[in-house]
Amino acid sequence: MGIMDEYRNFGELADVALENLFYESNKPLSAEIKAEILGEFRKLPAYDDVRPALKLLRDKNIRVIAVSNSSLAHDQRTAY
Repeated sequence: MGIMDEYRNFGELADVALENLFYESNKPLSAEIKAEILGEFRKLPAYDDVRPALKLLRDKNIRVIAVSNSSLAHDQRTAY
C-alpha cells in the first residue's frame, strides 16, 4: 500500500508511465511496441555486484529479505 492507498506493481506503473510518455510526446503507441518495450524490463540483469554480495551474506549466515514492487511472478523468476 502506498500513499494513494492502492498498490500497483512495477509492471503496472511502467505500463502507465509508457502510455503517458507516448501521449505527452504525441506519438502513437501500438500494442506490439508497448509489449516489446515492457518485455525488455524482464531481461534486465542484476548489477554485477549482486551475486557476490548475496554469496558473502549467505556464507556469513546473514538473513536477507528483499522488498520489491515487482510482481510476484517476476520476483520468482529472478530469485537468486
